[in-house]
Amino acid sequence: MRRRLIVAALAALCFFPASQATVGQQPDLPSTTKPAYTKVESQLSDLAQRAIQDGVLASAQLAAGAPASLNGQVAVTIHHRNAPAAIARAVEQRAGVVANVEADLVEAYVDLLDVPDLSEHPLVERVTLIRPPKPLGSPRRRSRAVGFGNIVSEGVIRHNARAYHNADMTGQGVKVGVIDVGFEGIRTAQANGELPGQIRRRCYTRVGRFNQRLAACEADTAHGTAVAEALLDIAPGVTLYVANPVSLTDLQRTVRWMANRGVKVVNYSVSHAWSGPGDGTSRFSNSALKTVADAVQRGILWVNAAGNEGRSTWSGAYRDRDNDGVLEFNNNRLERNRVRLARGESVIILLRWDDTWGGAATDLDLYLRTGSGTLVARSVDRQNGASSDDPIEGFSFTAPRAIGGAAATLTRYFVRVEHFAGPAPAWWQVQAFTSQILQRRQAGRSVGEPADSADPGVLAVGASNQLRAAALERFSSRGPTRDDRVKPDIVGVDNADSDVWGPWFGTSQASPHVAGLAALLLQTNPTMTPVQLSDSLKESARRRGSPRPNNTWGYGLAWLRTPR
Repeated sequence: MRRRLIVAALAALCFFPASQATVGQQPDLPSTTKPAYTKVESQLSDLAQRAIQDGVLASAQLAAGAPASLNGQVAVTIHHRNAPAAIARAVEQRAGVVANVEADLVEAYVDLLDVPDLSEHPLVERVTLIRPPKPLGSPRRRSRAVGFGNIVSEGVIRHNARAYHNADMTGQGVKVGVIDVGFEGIRTAQANGELPGQIRRRCYTRVGRFNQRLAACEADTAHGTAVAEALLDIAPGVTLYVANPVSLTDLQRTVRWMANRGVKVVNYSVSHAWSGPGDGTSRFSNSALKTVADAVQRGILWVNAAGNEGRSTWSGAYRDRDNDGVLEFNNNRLERNRVRLARGESVIILLRWDDTWGGAATDLDLYLRTGSGTLVARSVDRQNGASSDDPIEGFSFTAPRAIGGAAATLTRYFVRVEHFAGPAPAWWQVQAFTSQILQRRQAGRSVGEPADSADPGVLAVGASNQLRAAALERFSSRGPTRDDRVKPDIVGVDNADSDVWGPWFGTSQASPHVAGLAALLLQTNPTMTPVQLSDSLKESARRRGSPRPNNTWGYGLAWLRTPR
């Protein structure tokens, strides 16, 4: 059975359970201030509480609205005290499905009605929702028919890959991987000659379950197919590996699978919800940040889209000048940040702040309200210094749909952050993870995870429109990181053509252009390490913005010097 992913605006996937609001109704949010179950994250706790109130049938319906679910059960990560066998047994005793087992966590499908009891197991530290990754690109309105083949990305010219093709250098003998969220149309792309006839694959049908049938990768979106086309246009001679992992553990195991088969370049046009403070570190063993570092250690250059949140992020110092416990977005005491949503559109809002991960003592809470003040979504985890307390909140909300198919209109909603307890943090940060524009925003510190990795073998790629390559896309995420490192590392072009989508936008397309360039370089020198490849690409880039690397362009627009 194919996994269920919630597709939001700009082809983004919801990582938090969507509110089940309809016209004339608001979500049935619990009246208590904090989650009912102390070891369960706020969003999951609210779902479990509603399931217990409403019964078995409601439980299955609520699970279907979670980020990932299977047969009426919700996908969760159970963090535990190094007791994998005991926790796996506890899941199975409650008729759950164990998907992945690691030393300090178990990924599983469980009934919402069983979440509270499972969380009370003495060896369980925390239970959280599994949040599939978010793609970082989307098609524009199609101006021509697609799916007929014979399309070449303009990135071939913009990045000087043509000079390598003319010298009979196409990446032959180099193994590259595209890890993405879905590959709809990939077999058609093969038939049209856009992708090679032989593609090695690891196709996930749910958390922890995969097979070798390419049809199983054709799920959810054509994003991965469009990404693969861009890479193969730059380096048409490579050997291609694809995979569509669902969970963070799936991603870890996919990387090991590719590394064991000799893959040397991986493109990841995908972003994950924050798992750390933004300095490239995370306390979680299954964090994507640790996975990309492992990939580099295994000899893989990791090329990652920087993100599309350049207009979707706010970051600043703590302000509460009127001492009412509501944080302020500017010096004029503005206590809410507007985001506009179309009918049926989903948004994910994230909040993090300056505190200790695995011991946060400051408790901030995150809310979304209508213009009239009605509460429609919230995230109110406890933070009181416990070893499982982290300085992060997040929720998703789906705007009510119109009755009778009425024309789409934009409705204003307002993000609000409240200081519940603990000392004031030095800084705090809000992001519309699904790339909606925030009224109050700063482009800086918006690079996504794991693109914000500090590993020198990881390249974060920003986006510049191929029609106006001297200007960065307004949505393209910018640095610095929270620890003031320069990001992105380099920029590639988007709005280039493809067979599956036509021209499309996002750092998702810029990234595989750069990954393809890396494959061309590897053909000329197969002994290059990931760090050497990264350094070579940055050194040959055409400087933009300033002679030195900067937080808009990094080292500049990707460009390969003509081979001698």
